Amino acid sequence: SYWATRLPGVIGLFRRACRAAAGITCISRPLLHKVAAEYATCVPLLLLENAIRDDLFQPLNRKTCREVLGLPINGRIIGTAGALTPDRGIDDLFAAFRMLEQTYPNLYLVVAGPRPGERSFSGSHLIDLGHLPFDQVPRLFSALDVGIICNRDSEFGRYCFPQKFYE
Repeated sequence: SYWATRLPGVIGLFRRACRAAAGITCISRPLLHKVAAEYATCVPLLLLENAIRDDLFQPLNRKTCREVLGLPINGRIIGTAGALTPDRGIDDLFAAFRMLEQTYPNLYLVVAGPRPGERSFSGSHLIDLGHLPFDQVPRLFSALDVGIICNRDSEFGRYCFPQKFYE
Protein backbone atom coordinates (compact mmCIF):
# COMPACT_ATOMS: atom_id res chain seq x y z
CA SER A 1 0.00 0.00 0.00
CA TYR A 2 3.00 2.33 0.19
CA TRP A 3 4.32 4.39 -2.72
CA ALA A 4 7.59 2.43 -2.94
CA THR A 5 5.70 -0.74 -3.87
CA ARG A 6 4.81 0.89 -7.20
CA LEU A 7 8.46 0.77 -8.24
CA PRO A 8 9.26 -2.16 -10.53
CA GLY A 9 10.64 -5.19 -8.69
CA VAL A 10 10.05 -3.92 -5.15
CA ILE A 11 7.26 -6.35 -4.28
CA GLY A 12 9.21 -9.34 -5.60
CA LEU A 13 12.29 -8.32 -3.61
CA PHE A 14 10.17 -7.80 -0.51
CA ARG A 15 8.60 -11.27 -0.80
CA ARG A 16 12.05 -12.80 -1.31
CA ALA A 17 13.35 -10.98 1.78
CA CYS A 18 10.40 -12.32 3.79
CA ARG A 19 11.15 -15.89 2.68
CA ALA A 20 14.81 -15.47 3.68
CA ALA A 21 14.09 -13.86 7.06
CA ALA A 22 14.55 -15.69 10.36
CA GLY A 23 11.16 -14.38 11.50
CA ILE A 24 8.52 -11.80 10.58
CA THR A 25 6.53 -9.46 12.78
CA CYS A 26 3.17 -8.13 11.57
CA ILE A 27 1.31 -5.10 12.90
CA SER A 28 -2.21 -6.57 12.57
CA ARG A 29 -3.91 -9.96 12.51
CA PRO A 30 -5.20 -9.47 8.93
CA LEU A 31 -1.67 -8.67 7.77
CA LEU A 32 -0.31 -11.74 9.55
CA HIS A 33 -2.88 -13.94 7.77
CA LYS A 34 -2.05 -12.31 4.42
CA VAL A 35 1.68 -12.90 4.86
CA ALA A 36 1.10 -16.51 5.94
CA ALA A 37 -1.17 -17.20 2.95
CA GLU A 38 0.60 -15.27 0.17
CA TYR A 39 4.31 -15.07 0.94
CA ALA A 40 5.21 -18.80 0.86
CA THR A 41 7.31 -18.51 3.96
CA CYS A 42 7.92 -21.09 6.67
CA VAL A 43 9.53 -18.71 9.15
CA PRO A 44 7.84 -17.91 12.47
CA LEU A 45 5.27 -15.12 12.28
CA LEU A 46 4.60 -12.92 15.31
CA LEU A 47 1.72 -10.51 15.81
CA LEU A 48 3.20 -7.35 17.36
CA GLU A 49 0.57 -4.64 17.58
CA ASN A 50 1.18 -0.99 18.41
CA ALA A 51 1.07 0.04 22.05
CA ILE A 52 -1.51 2.46 23.40
CA ARG A 53 -0.55 5.04 26.02
CA ASP A 54 -2.89 4.04 28.83
CA ASP A 55 -1.59 6.96 30.89
CA LEU A 56 -3.26 9.25 28.31
CA PHE A 57 -6.06 7.26 26.68
CA GLN A 58 -8.71 6.75 29.30
CA PRO A 59 -12.24 8.09 29.74
CA LEU A 60 -12.39 11.74 30.83
CA ASN A 61 -15.29 13.99 31.82
CA ARG A 62 -17.10 14.98 28.61
CA LYS A 63 -18.23 18.43 29.78
CA THR A 64 -14.76 19.35 31.06
CA CYS A 65 -13.14 18.19 27.83
CA ARG A 66 -15.56 20.26 25.77
CA GLU A 67 -14.87 23.34 27.89
CA VAL A 68 -11.08 22.92 27.62
CA LEU A 69 -11.27 22.48 23.83
CA GLY A 70 -13.80 25.30 23.35
CA LEU A 71 -16.47 22.96 21.96
CA PRO A 72 -20.25 23.39 22.30
CA ILE A 73 -21.25 22.02 25.70
CA ASN A 74 -24.78 20.95 24.75
CA GLY A 75 -24.32 20.03 21.08
CA ARG A 76 -24.22 16.57 19.61
CA ILE A 77 -20.62 16.18 18.56
CA ILE A 78 -19.14 13.66 16.17
CA GLY A 79 -15.55 13.75 15.09
CA THR A 80 -12.20 12.28 14.27
CA ALA A 81 -8.52 12.77 14.96
CA GLY A 82 -5.74 11.49 12.77
CA ALA A 83 -4.67 11.79 9.16
CA LEU A 84 -7.22 14.03 7.42
CA THR A 85 -6.35 12.95 3.90
CA PRO A 86 -8.44 12.03 0.86
CA ASP A 87 -6.97 8.51 0.71
CA ARG A 88 -8.36 7.86 4.20
CA GLY A 89 -11.83 9.12 3.19
CA ILE A 90 -12.02 12.50 4.92
CA ASP A 91 -14.05 13.94 2.03
CA ASP A 92 -16.58 11.12 2.48
CA LEU A 93 -16.93 12.12 6.13
CA PHE A 94 -17.60 15.74 5.15
CA ALA A 95 -20.22 14.66 2.60
CA ALA A 96 -21.97 12.45 5.16
CA PHE A 97 -21.90 15.25 7.73
CA ARG A 98 -23.50 17.71 5.27
CA MET A 99 -26.38 15.25 4.85
CA LEU A 100 -26.74 14.66 8.61
CA GLU A 101 -26.68 18.31 9.58
CA GLN A 102 -29.82 18.86 7.46
CA THR A 103 -31.73 16.58 9.86
CA TYR A 104 -29.90 17.33 13.12
CA PRO A 105 -29.44 21.09 13.57
CA ASN A 106 -27.57 20.63 16.88
CA LEU A 107 -24.93 18.36 15.27
CA TYR A 108 -21.27 19.39 15.09
CA LEU A 109 -18.32 17.77 13.34
CA VAL A 110 -14.91 18.21 14.97
CA VAL A 111 -11.70 17.24 13.17
CA ALA A 112 -8.07 17.36 14.25
CA GLY A 113 -4.89 16.08 12.69
CA PRO A 114 -2.32 16.39 9.96
CA ARG A 115 -3.57 17.15 6.46
CA PRO A 116 -2.05 17.79 3.07
CA GLY A 117 -0.43 21.18 2.66
CA GLU A 118 -2.05 24.06 4.47
CA ARG A 119 -5.58 22.72 3.98
CA SER A 120 -8.10 23.80 6.58
CA PHE A 121 -11.71 22.84 6.84
CA SER A 122 -14.63 25.15 7.43
CA GLY A 123 -18.37 25.11 7.31
CA SER A 124 -21.44 25.53 9.41
CA HIS A 125 -21.02 23.45 12.57
CA LEU A 126 -17.64 22.12 11.38
CA ILE A 127 -14.87 22.76 13.91
CA ASP A 128 -11.26 22.27 12.81
CA LEU A 129 -8.89 22.03 15.77
CA GLY A 130 -5.86 21.89 13.49
CA HIS A 131 -2.96 19.64 14.38
CA LEU A 132 -3.88 18.93 18.00
CA PRO A 133 -0.96 18.04 20.31
CA PHE A 134 -0.89 14.29 20.94
CA ASP A 135 -1.59 14.67 24.68
CA GLN A 136 -4.82 16.55 23.82
CA VAL A 137 -6.26 13.83 21.56
CA PRO A 138 -7.75 11.89 24.53
CA ARG A 139 -9.65 15.06 25.47
CA LEU A 140 -11.10 15.25 21.98
CA PHE A 141 -12.14 11.58 22.02
CA SER A 142 -13.80 12.03 25.44
CA ALA A 143 -15.61 15.18 24.23
CA LEU A 144 -17.29 13.32 21.35
CA ASP A 145 -20.68 11.65 21.35
CA VAL A 146 -19.57 9.53 18.40
CA GLY A 147 -16.00 8.94 17.28
CA ILE A 148 -15.41 8.25 13.61
CA ILE A 149 -12.47 6.38 12.12
CA CYS A 150 -11.75 7.35 8.53
CA ASN A 151 -10.17 4.52 6.59
CA ARG A 152 -11.22 3.48 3.13
CA ASP A 153 -11.44 -0.11 1.98
CA SER A 154 -7.92 -0.27 0.56
CA GLU A 155 -4.75 -2.31 0.96
CA PHE A 156 -3.68 0.05 3.72
CA GLY A 157 -7.10 0.09 5.41
CA ARG A 158 -7.44 -3.70 5.38
CA TYR A 159 -4.03 -4.47 6.87
CA CYS A 160 -3.07 -1.54 9.09
CA PHE A 161 -3.31 -1.57 12.88
CA PRO A 162 -6.54 0.09 14.05
CA GLN A 163 -4.75 2.61 16.29
CA LYS A 164 -7.62 5.04 16.65
CA PHE A 165 -10.04 2.24 17.52
CA TYR A 166 -7.82 1.13 20.38
CA GLU A 167 -7.24 4.68 21.59
